[in-house]
Amino acid sequence: MKDILIYKEFIGSVHFSADDKVFHGKIEGINDLVTFEGVNVSEITKAFHEAVDDYIALCKEAGKKPLKSAKGTFNVRIDPQLHIRALEKAARESISLNQMIQNAVIAAFPNYENPLWGKLRGLKIFYENNSSHPVNERIIRMISNILTSTKFDVQKDQLLELRKIFAQYKGDSISATVVKEIDAYLKKPSGRMVLASVHS
Repeated sequence: MKDILIYKEFIGSVHFSADDKVFHGKIEGINDLVTFEGVNVSEITKAFHEAVDDYIALCKEAGKKPLKSAKGTFNVRIDPQLHIRALEKAARESISLNQMIQNAVIAAFPNYENPLWGKLRGLKIFYENNSSHPVNERIIRMISNILTSTKFDVQKDQLLELRKIFAQYKGDSISATVVKEIDAYLKKPSGRMVLASVHS
């Protein structure tokens, strides 16, 4: 079994060992080796969060900036013939190869710069950094499902659940804005997702 966890913009890969009956994980995309483990989902998630927090603290003590899993730049290895075709396509469209690849990534995550999606990403970071806030883990889980799903039915169900939570805080301007934008998004024809430029 292999899965991922995301916390404070760090990505952790998780593997399950049937022999040891334990989950093993490591933080991806950083130069240092940081591992964590747990015997169940709750424990491995907690261990991952602690590993990230410890890594950030150690980097601060060492006077270096923590390297996030995503820096906005990465190397792509593809078949040489596909590389040639990509260069030809980019040249025909008068864009750089980098822009063409970015456009392909945008197509996979069309809601990236949807105003609602931007607020949801911000809320997710807030709740990840505010463990004392009520319904913290439930909100994080729902927002993660919404942001990573490409199926409108899944998004809709999670958005409706999220709306119920934020609707309870009517006096909070942030909650009111989230509720308003969820309503606006769900009213869009067929729930079509918005294509927009991406900024990593």
